[in-house]
Amino acid sequence: RRDALIRAGGFHPGRMPSHLFHFTGDADVGAARNIAALGYKVVYHPDAAVKHEMPDRRHGVPEIEEWIFGEGLVTSFVVMRALAAGYPEIGSEQLICHLPEVFSAENITAIGHGYVNSGAKFPGEIENAFRITGAKGFHAHQRHFLNDADFRDWVLQPDYLNVEECYRHPDLTRKVTGE
Repeated sequence: RRDALIRAGGFHPGRMPSHLFHFTGDADVGAARNIAALGYKVVYHPDAAVKHEMPDRRHGVPEIEEWIFGEGLVTSFVVMRALAAGYPEIGSEQLICHLPEVFSAENITAIGHGYVNSGAKFPGEIENAFRITGAKGFHAHQRHFLNDADFRDWVLQPDYLNVEECYRHPDLTRKVTGE
């Protein structure tokens, strides 16, 4: 329902263009989590599916790596928001210091594995993508969070409904010129 989505603060950003990929958030999953926190019923059914027709050119290792890298970005986005909620008394620039308390190195290397059946066997290059690419995305997001105060503000804002307020980061307001 629209009113539930508005009360929950809308969707965090989802898939972003490649030059803004680090701004990717948890989209529908985050909205569902916030809607449930408001007391609404949110249902997940493991047999529900959406079929995506994908051209053959999108079935290779680069696409899998991009997807898992994005999962790393999203995971960091969620973890940093959770840390901010858990440590409201400290500044956003200090949140990364508390990361080991809530998210281990093993969690980081497991990013993306939740989407495949346990015990699944993949060709070496795909297995390698699952082993390292999620961590690369996670660490890339962490670097942006650590080094860019405007990015921290973007990640930690309470909602993304007010376009004038939430799209102030210089990278989001800069016109792409095709250079």
